[in-house]
Amino acid sequence: MKIHAQKTLVEGKWLQDCVVTVEDGVIVSIQPGNQGDVSVPILTPGLFDKHHHGGVGFDATSPDKALCEVWLKMLLSHGVTNILYTLGTGPIEKTRKAVAFAAWIMAEQAEGRLPGARVMGVHLEGPFINPIRKGAMNDAYILPPTMENYQALVGEHGDIIRAITMAPEMPGAFELAEQLSALGVKVQAGHTDATYACMAEAVKHGFAGLTRFVDVMRTEPTIQDKADAKPLSNVKGAIAVENVSFAYDGDLDVLHDVSLQVAPGETIAIVGPSGG
Repeated sequence: MKIHAQKTLVEGKWLQDCVVTVEDGVIVSIQPGNQGDVSVPILTPGLFDKHHHGGVGFDATSPDKALCEVWLKMLLSHGVTNILYTLGTGPIEKTRKAVAFAAWIMAEQAEGRLPGARVMGVHLEGPFINPIRKGAMNDAYILPPTMENYQALVGEHGDIIRAITMAPEMPGAFELAEQLSALGVKVQAGHTDATYACMAEAVKHGFAGLTRFVDVMRTEPTIQDKADAKPLSNVKGAIAVENVSFAYDGDLDVLHDVSLQVAPGETIAIVGPSGG
């Protein structure tokens, strides 16, 4: 099949009038041109949703094989090819079972037995969060950030945890962030009441992203926050800013002075609200 696209996103750049040739489900060439079997205005690679709790009746915390397949097929039909299976704060046993279910999905997909968007790992949104910024989370299940509690949550499937959202101001968060970063887990700040100074320090201890930016976060900068504010120039690598939300009761003026800066060649990924 040959697909003509008026605009095509290739390696981060937009190309005008290209023909993408697909054979046996594989892209074999991308060439200039305007003739194809079909024509579309925009063609991009599949989307990677890094924060998705479920949809169309499926809840990631309550595994159901039949509903899971419906969910994954729905995502793929809308152009989402990859996801992180995201779990909110909940009972330890329930979370551990959900992590094991995600591992089962990944094993099934590796054998070609489960169609739809591919689960690339798990994102734990909690339970190491600040109760005063719990949002929709049940504070009965919020836990202190310790490796013991983390291991109780993930069981034998720690190898599939790709990201975790924590509140950096909670006692023990810096130490756990360092340990998880060393294991290759992306540590993100979220459901947090951290000040600017705390966030600046958190970066030094392995925090490398933000979840639900300006939502369930401190949105009223203190006098000291304003005095201290400057670019976090010691951030290395990519900063993921997930689920940017402007539907909250805080003062929108706080956004006027927001500045996200990274070095040349590095990136900021802003991910909009997911179906979860």
